[in-house]
Amino acid sequence: DLSFAIEHLIENFRPQYQQQDRENLGDCLMKRAECHIALNHHDSAKQDLRLMLPFLNEDGRALRSLHLANCHRDAGEMDSAIAEARNAIAIYKKCQASPETLETVYVFLGKHLSEAKQYDEAVTVFSHAIDLNRENEGSAEDLDALLAWRVNMSLNCRQFDIGLQDIEEMLARNPGDTNSPRRWRAMFDAEAGDFKAATATWLSLLQDSPDDETLLINCIVILAGAHDEEVRDGRKSLELANRLVELKKVPDWQSQGCLANAYSELGDFQNAIAAAERSLDLAPDDEKPRRQRRLKDFRHGKPFRCESINQSN
Repeated sequence: DLSFAIEHLIENFRPQYQQQDRENLGDCLMKRAECHIALNHHDSAKQDLRLMLPFLNEDGRALRSLHLANCHRDAGEMDSAIAEARNAIAIYKKCQASPETLETVYVFLGKHLSEAKQYDEAVTVFSHAIDLNRENEGSAEDLDALLAWRVNMSLNCRQFDIGLQDIEEMLARNPGDTNSPRRWRAMFDAEAGDFKAATATWLSLLQDSPDDETLLINCIVILAGAHDEEVRDGRKSLELANRLVELKKVPDWQSQGCLANAYSELGDFQNAIAAAERSLDLAPDDEKPRRQRRLKDFRHGKPFRCESINQSN
């Protein structure tokens, strides 16, 4: 029914239509585009999003750009997705949208930048969102989420000062909830090369969350691969790797890779090679080159060593 009404309006469209009629047609096209997006019919959605442009007010144009950004993202066209998100921000600024709207769209852009691994730019964008939240006394829950996003982005682009400052603020804002900030601080310690401090924190957190897969993986990697011999503990790493395998129930590339790393630290290269081969077979295409390099090292009797926790799991 919606499509029939739209086609009738388009076929009978006249330049002298009143502004309200034009906006009604734009609204109908927007609704149909949203239906296409929900059904993953992105080509049809893009067609409607192109058709509606002459019939939209400023708010509608901004929303159109956000929908186009999602279509481009789902098609893997991240540069175009980011450009549309930026366009939406420019339109909202021009029509003096509310601070809450701008904050939401900055978050939208930041998440797209994160997906595109443009972490430095994402830090800047989330900073704008945080400033808007503070200036307009936004919700505390939203601010906590924004700080967590900026910590994550700053970790990935190694802007440690910003991330550590945000962690301190998170601890001050929520003194009863130290779990997440402690996890983040341990990640920063690891990325800065202080594997001893990072591992001590993760092992402490594991006591309260023994089945936490992320904590298990981080501990296994460092205990098996730290360059500091005082930090490495092959037996503990293997114990945790076996626990991870049990939790997974069905073998996957990551748990088998952790198992291989632990065996290599103990000098058991026969089992390390077997687990590394399973990891390679199960790995996604973008991970296979690294799995192949690691398997080659094990075949040459070279144990696993890691430079960065983010690059070693």
